[in-house]
Amino acid sequence: MTCSTLAPWLLFGQTVCPTCGHIKTDATFWLTVGFLGQAIFTARFLAQWLASEKKKDSVVPVIFWWLSLAGGLTLLTYAVHREDPVIMVGQALGVFIYVRNLMLVSKSRRRAARHAMKYGPHLKPENARPVIDPGTSSSPDC
Repeated sequence: MTCSTLAPWLLFGQTVCPTCGHIKTDATFWLTVGFLGQAIFTARFLAQWLASEKKKDSVVPVIFWWLSLAGGLTLLTYAVHREDPVIMVGQALGVFIYVRNLMLVSKSRRRAARHAMKYGPHLKPENARPVIDPGTSSSPDC
């Protein structure tokens, strides 16, 4: 295989031997990818800890899920390069969970926005009464 037969994006971290056309992997590049993924993945714990300290309660901020997703995808890429099925399965399952949690966060935010539009931004759902347009004749107690 020669350079002309490979897509350029396939050569990230790789070089083609000019003599035989063999693709050589640059270990430094892939170690950097692996360590970067691990650093991103580990940063999520720092973000969670700082958010919990700020609230004086155990919380999971949205940035935790974004860092989990970014780190998980980076580590999954590294695992695919290494052809390591153990890491691939673990990270692939994690990525699914992180995406699902981000979907749930998004759904919750949309629900809160709808609630704020209906009841006002400062009322909790259990104490809320619908806001009645003064131009209508019905009341919330009817």
